[in-house]
This record gives sequence, C-alpha cells and structure tokens, in this order.
Amino acid sequence: MGYVTLENGDMYRVNFTQIEVVAISIDGEVVSYPDKGDAANLTNIPAGNYFDINENPDGFIGGSNRGLLTVPSTGKVTVSNTNKDREFVTAYELDIDSTITSDVSVEVNGKTVSDGDYIADGELVRAAANDTYEIEATEAIMVRSVSNYMTEEDIADIVDAYNPGTPTGATITRSGDTLNIVLNNTVSDWTDVSGTGLFVLAEDLLEDNSILITFPDGSAERIDKGTNAAAAAAQLTPKLGNVSDLTATPIVITVTVENAGSGASVEYTVNLSQAD
Repeated sequence: MGYVTLENGDMYRVNFTQIEVVAISIDGEVVSYPDKGDAANLTNIPAGNYFDINENPDGFIGGSNRGLLTVPSTGKVTVSNTNKDREFVTAYELDIDSTITSDVSVEVNGKTVSDGDYIADGELVRAAANDTYEIEATEAIMVRSVSNYMTEEDIADIVDAYNPGTPTGATITRSGDTLNIVLNNTVSDWTDVSGTGLFVLAEDLLEDNSILITFPDGSAERIDKGTNAAAAAAQLTPKLGNVSDLTATPIVITVTVENAGSGASVEYTVNLSQAD
C-alpha cells in the first residue's frame, strides 16, 4: 500500500505490485531486462552461437547439455528461460578429425572435451598426443593432426624470425607481411643471387605447413609439407621465368602458408623487381 500525489495536491491511496526483472547479457553487455519468467525477444544480436557461462562454468558445453543459443543472420532470437539472470558468451565449435579421435586428448580447464562441443570465447583448448598445444578459442577450432598443429601466430613467429642479412645480388627488406626483393642491375640469372635465406625459411615453414604461391597471372604453385629447401628451389625457380623479364616495377606474388594440422593460414606478399 502506498500513496500518489497529483499535481493539484490531492493524495490517493493505491496498491503497488512489485514486478521482478532479470538481466540478459551477451558477451558482458546487458541487452534486455525482461520480467522474470517472461520470454525475452532479443534483436540486433550478432549472428553466432552462445551459451550461459553461469550454467557452464567450465567454459564449454557438450554431450546432452545443449544449452546453446543460436542467433541467425537476422539477429533475432528468443530466450525462453528467464527465471534468473542469463549471461551468454560467444561459443565456437570444436571439430576433431574422426581419423585421430583415438590418438588425441583435448581438454578445457582440465575437463575432457569432444568433437562437436562448443568452447567459450577466450578459453584455452589443450590438445595433446606426442606433443601438447594450447589454442585460444577465438574462432571455430579444427584439430586435424596434433603432431603438426600450428596457429596463425605460430606461423607468424617463424616468419618474424627471418633475417635477410646481406645477400649477394639482391636487397631484401620487410615491412609487416610484405617482403620486398630487389635484384641488383648486374644480375642476369637466378644463380647470381645467393645468401637470401629464403629457401631456408621455406624449409622451416614446410616442416609443418604447405605453401601456395600465386603469381600475377593467376597461376599457382603448391609446395607440399615436408619439402626440403633444395627441392622447393627446384620446384619454384622455373615458375619465376627469366630475370630479364623483371623491371623496376615490382611483380606481386602472394604466398599463403597453410598449416596441415589446424587449417590455419597466413598470407604474405612478395614484391619482386630489378633495379634500373
């Protein structure tokens, strides 16, 4: 029981009914305050999969516990259970190749996870066989082969360690993901260039990855995982054509490094030219 006062000063006795509301959040942002027990119709939610982290404190859901909230491209979804606050987080599916499921163990926060489970954004996924790898869940996680599993960051680390030094017959500089190779104007054949370290870098990358090289005309050459430096050079050099075809205007070559275990890939650009 309470009172309300009108603008003219009159007071009236009224009964107030308290309505309890709950909060629904998506990735830490409250998006709705529905009445407790009433379905919440959400809009403008990014498409994807989510689950309530309070109901799944281990950071994943799987098996029969399918409390997955899937938002379509329309951004509209209904949350039916609103008897308490709901805290949804983005979740990514774990995809383990069926041919290696018996050889690999995968865990999140010390708990075993399986193919088809969903992992909360930011959780560390630990995959182990002969080697152990930790992958932060920031996208769908594919485990294809634990023995050569690399993330995009792992690939980038190998490339970042490359130091062109002072090669013979060329000047090599790097800016971010772009490598600039300028042959000296005295170079007339690819054999005049040495000490670049590029095929050693390729061999390091090819230990666990394949490399796809795409040329300006759209043709491409794939160098398979496990190829050594000499074989890579023999495979690639004929595709480069003649040094005499080069000018001071670079030709642009795209190099895509793809990991055989995870499917992760990193793309690099090589600008190849010859000084006037």
